[in-house]
Amino acid sequence: MEDYYERRRREEGGEEREERRGRKQEEGNEERRRRRRRNRREGGREEREEKEGGKRKEEEKRGRKNEEGGEKEEEKEEEK
Repeated sequence: MEDYYERRRREEGGEEREERRGRKQEEGNEERRRRRRRNRREGGREEREEKEGGKRKEEEKRGRKNEEGGEKEEEKEEEK
């Protein structure tokens, strides 16, 4: 007795359908891999930019403090 699924596959040219389905799955897998790689690259870039941005902000604060400190030193010198 022939299995229902085997008979259906044989009658409808199921081998071709299975091949197409396999190709579609592979294409989907490749697309997901590409997307993951791109997200990793972009995600890493964003994290680096955030870190660099934080460093820049700290440097700007230090620069402001130095400038303010420098002004205070100048005022002290003028008073003398």
